[in-house]
Amino acid sequence: MKRLLILLLFCLLANESSFAQFIYAPCKDPLKVENITYYCYEDYEPVCGCDGNTYRNYCVAENQYALNRGNYNFGPCTNFDYDLSPNQVVDFLRFKIYKKKAGYFIVTIYDVFGHIYFTRVYAYNDLNAKYLPFEITVGGFEQGLYIMEIISDNEQKIKKFFKVNLN
Repeated sequence: MKRLLILLLFCLLANESSFAQFIYAPCKDPLKVENITYYCYEDYEPVCGCDGNTYRNYCVAENQYALNRGNYNFGPCTNFDYDLSPNQVVDFLRFKIYKKKAGYFIVTIYDVFGHIYFTRVYAYNDLNAKYLPFEITVGGFEQGLYIMEIISDNEQKIKKFFKVNLN
């Protein structure tokens, strides 16, 4: 019995860091399976996970990507993040941007061939708000796939959207 206890103690001490992570709230729940099809509300309230990834909201972090409850901070992991809605755009492209500090950001919209359809510099001054909403008129764009690029504080984020015509 003593030998078994000594062997068990030796195994635990040899792998102390992973054992400590398991006992002291690991980043991801080892008993939970990631389920990216789990339904979470659509609200954009970014959280920075302990794994360094930004998630849409805490529901997505906990239920779709199996982060342990509370193993995230509210806000993106980087200096800014943004969300497009809706992704199938008819007349207006709406986006919400979250920045950790005041400043400027540049929005550029390209078609799939790299032609610039829109570019503009915006100011972000209200740090008391969780995010700031913006809107771009895209009614004159041709139907198709577009790429929206935002650059701020030497960081670049890119997302795609599809412009549809209802005619």
